[in-house]
Amino acid sequence: MPSARAPISLPALTPEVRKVHKPVVIPDGVLDQQGTEKLWGRDRASLVQCEAGKAVLINYHDVLASKLAGADQSR
Repeated sequence: MPSARAPISLPALTPEVRKVHKPVVIPDGVLDQQGTEKLWGRDRASLVQCEAGKAVLINYHDVLASKLAGADQSR
């Protein structure tokens, strides 16, 4: 039976979760259509990567919570 004082060791977070995507920098001045579309495309790609990382983090949390709940039930 595990001790209540035993340290809990969590696995490391995956690189997908740790990676932070910086906002797209919009330059000063007037943008033409091509420049606008290029920046919009970068922003959308960052958003997709952010959502993927968020999904990994949510899954990580859910699995961890389930394992910890199972440990509580085994006492």
